[in-house]
Amino acid sequence: LPMIVAGIVLIVSNSLALAFSLGGVVAAVRFRTNLSDSRDVVFIFLAIAVGFAAGGQEITIAPMLSIIFNFLLVLLWPSRLGPHAP
Repeated sequence: LPMIVAGIVLIVSNSLALAFSLGGVVAAVRFRTNLSDSRDVVFIFLAIAVGFAAGGQEITIAPMLSIIFNFLLVLLWPSRLGPHAP
């Protein structure tokens, strides 16, 4: 989650409009979805971050955020820290 938040901060750093849009999108997604597992929020937040980066013409941040997150996910998969840990 900290990596995703850092990517969001890079995207929204100088735009008040993007900051308010992000707040609205996160509130709408949280209101419309019933999440049984708190780890699902990380994946939803990643999708929002990559979408904002692509929509904000941040061509380098969007793929790097996705690639780094997926790489870390594959590394953590066998451990008890991964997304399917009991």
